[in-house]
Amino acid sequence: MFGQVVISHAAGISPALAKRPNVVLAVLVARHGNLVSDDELIDALWPSDPPASAKAALQGYVMDVRDALEPDRRKGDNGQYVLREAIGYRLLVDAGQLDLAEFGRLARTPLLRPESVLKKMIELSGASVFQEFPDAAWAASTRAWVAAERVECLAELFELELSTRDGASILPAVRSAAAEFPFDERLAGLLILALYRNGRQQEALQAFSTLRDRLRAELGVSPNPQLEALHLDVLNHAAELLPQRSGLGLAPTNASRVVGPGLLGRQVDIAAITDSLLTFRSVTVVGPGGVGKSSVLREVIEAVQEKFKQHSWLDVSTIAADDLGDAVAESLGVDRYRLVQLGTVVADLIGDNPTLVILDTCEVASGAALRDLVGQLLEAPGVHVLLASRRPVGYTNERQYRLEPLELDDAVALLSRASLRQDGAAVADLRELAERLDRLPLALDMASRQLPAVGAKAVLADLDSWIAGLADGAVLADGPERHRSVQALVEWSLDLVGPAESALLARIAAMSGSVAMDALLELPPLDLVPVERVRDVVGALVDASLIMRVDDTPSFKLLDTVASVVLGRHGDEVQAQREVLANYVTRTAWADYTGSGRSTVDTWLRSQLAGSIEHLALTPDMRGVMLSTAAARMWLDRGVIHQGIRVLERALRDTSNISDPLASIAWAILGFNRLYQGDMRGSLESYLMSAKTAHTVPAPATVELVGSTIAWLECDFERSWKIASSGVEAMTVNSRRSPSNLIGFAKSAVYAGDLAGATDCYERAGRLARELDDPIAEANALRLAAVIRSLEGDHDVAWRWAHQSLVLHDPARSPLGSAQASSSMALIAMLSGDQASAETWSRIAVERARRQFDVQTVNVTIPVIAALDVQKNRPERASVLYGWLDNFIDQQQHVRHPTAQALHSDVDAALAEQNRSSVRSWSAQGAALTVTEMLQLAAQ
Repeated sequence: MFGQVVISHAAGISPALAKRPNVVLAVLVARHGNLVSDDELIDALWPSDPPASAKAALQGYVMDVRDALEPDRRKGDNGQYVLREAIGYRLLVDAGQLDLAEFGRLARTPLLRPESVLKKMIELSGASVFQEFPDAAWAASTRAWVAAERVECLAELFELELSTRDGASILPAVRSAAAEFPFDERLAGLLILALYRNGRQQEALQAFSTLRDRLRAELGVSPNPQLEALHLDVLNHAAELLPQRSGLGLAPTNASRVVGPGLLGRQVDIAAITDSLLTFRSVTVVGPGGVGKSSVLREVIEAVQEKFKQHSWLDVSTIAADDLGDAVAESLGVDRYRLVQLGTVVADLIGDNPTLVILDTCEVASGAALRDLVGQLLEAPGVHVLLASRRPVGYTNERQYRLEPLELDDAVALLSRASLRQDGAAVADLRELAERLDRLPLALDMASRQLPAVGAKAVLADLDSWIAGLADGAVLADGPERHRSVQALVEWSLDLVGPAESALLARIAAMSGSVAMDALLELPPLDLVPVERVRDVVGALVDASLIMRVDDTPSFKLLDTVASVVLGRHGDEVQAQREVLANYVTRTAWADYTGSGRSTVDTWLRSQLAGSIEHLALTPDMRGVMLSTAAARMWLDRGVIHQGIRVLERALRDTSNISDPLASIAWAILGFNRLYQGDMRGSLESYLMSAKTAHTVPAPATVELVGSTIAWLECDFERSWKIASSGVEAMTVNSRRSPSNLIGFAKSAVYAGDLAGATDCYERAGRLARELDDPIAEANALRLAAVIRSLEGDHDVAWRWAHQSLVLHDPARSPLGSAQASSSMALIAMLSGDQASAETWSRIAVERARRQFDVQTVNVTIPVIAALDVQKNRPERASVLYGWLDNFIDQQQHVRHPTAQALHSDVDAALAEQNRSSVRSWSAQGAALTVTEMLQLAAQ
């Protein structure tokens, strides 16, 4: 099917088919193995105006196809390839007999595809797929898929070549590929690199300029940051652009590569840590503060990046002990189902695929919590763990690597980079300074910043006075007494800044993780730092090495070694700023939740939620309940359900004298979160608590929303919809929660069988969401309206709406919504008879559900998968999946999802035809599966 359609077999090559039989064959091939309805084939043959005799003509075209595939077939015999079924035709051929199927098989090859596979795929896709049908709508998705795979293969092949060579042999091919895909930035970057390595700097720069102008003129965007950085490297003749040759008789580039502060002389350490990590799967890098542990870890990651395609870096100092597991799970793209161990979830997700978890600053964590976390992670065979700590962590079979201070020559070399003098006297001063600073990279780096201005002698003089004045200073717990010099240098740096810098430093120390510049400008101004001075003061702190920029972004982070000194010196100010921050985050998050105001620093605000909640939990009051409620709703939209449930349960348990309206809202949000995780009994308990004071909530229709949800949880769907109907009428004002409330009301209508009532709610919810600029609510309304349309038989509109919902969810970073949209697309495809699309989207939905368990996704996707199993004559798996589903529903005392009722009926009817004892046995196996085991089975 690449190029022109050609049929070859033992008897030779069949004559070319006429135009319309050729269309029939192409459509059957595009959907090979799946049923293609008569209507779909007729639409492909006559896109606008089919004749009255279309069905009869179609039968004739099918006979022509059969004759071409099996020229020796007896007259009147249907043959073995094109089978007639109830409403259409199915092409049954081995995958190896179709070039398109072979291409798909190769595309599913695991990561790190060998060169032979890449070349085979590039060869196959060299000719346009279905080139005889350039304008056919039915071929568009296949062509887009093949084009995307071709780009990926070309890029992978070129990267293999450029990883060790200058790329001269492939330069014409790279140039051709970049011309074939003129907007692909990855190919453009490879072309720029190949040109530069072959002495064509001006051509490389011109290639970048051409792409930049094209992107701006035609797409209105700029090149991505990686391409911008490559452009600068080409301008500056960066050494990193040279190929990293090894095993070719040349010196490895790592040995001569320019490294940052603290990495001079660390090659032996990096190699030893790398070897230990790959051999034993875990290693703890131990050393005093300032010795350069984090910097060495980054180099280790660089050394093993080919081994680990996924890695996660967490700064343990910014995470509460109870949240360590959640933070690791989130960083790996999974959400912990509350009854499943983290190690089990991670193992299910990654299998044996090597994954690296880096835990930095471990000395501040609770020993027991950290040991338990590492133990759970190492239960997953593919996980390797790299830790940095001032002291051993103490997990089972811990492998330690102690990072020692630099050798004297390396320490002097680090200092000499910043020294303007290179004579003998200056070198002697630098050697003395390096010794006095115990050759610790952080201290050396701090001192080096003073050298250009005052010279080594002046730095030594100031250092002497500060160390002498620190006789009673604190000694680092994991180092000898002389390591107080690091403490002295930090104190020295703090004294070099003024009151304004100290005030802003205390504010930054109160925050979790990195701090966005926009957030510093948004927070209530400090007395000593008005808004117009914030940027200047931040610049002074960066220059003083007290904070550092994060990855060349307008965000900053307090140096780890500096943080403890700041807390010791400015502890009261830091605590006061934590209170200011908690008040600001609570006020802003609550305004965002209620719709009375929207945050201008939404991403940063979400990063502060957990830390502010922990601060407020120390002295529980209504602010903690308000923030936990708002946070739980935000986290729900983004799939972090477990964390929202935990903080809300704690806030409601520990806080007394909660106002009635707030208590009702908090209990309702807790119930909503519990419902999404499938805990319907817990959800009912929460909503019953909410109902006690729902009448005090000023928002319209709150009583009806809570009451209808309670009736729904009790499976009294008629009463639920009756209450919801009155709630819909009561909603006269559009508020931030209106679209979600209407979607909740519509759920009652669906279960009560009133599809028209549900449609009205969904359409109104979508309209209000657009007015409020709430893409997640709009996407949810559109997705659910699409399912109703499909149930009513309008599959084309349903598919279009569902796909639009997915497009809205993904930019909004809503993994939960994306999973639900994928399950809806699978359901709609199955209801319309499109088994190939149903299989594709159900697989995507299951993969997303494995990262974030969501009862709605599962309740819709399992019937689709089971129905596919039944059609493929796999009753055992269908019965096992339904055994789990029915047991789960029975435990929660609820009912099957009504939108999948047609699929339920098909599966039940098919299983009724099987041996009863076998079905009972299979169902019992399913009922015994855990959530993780069920999802693993469904993904197969």
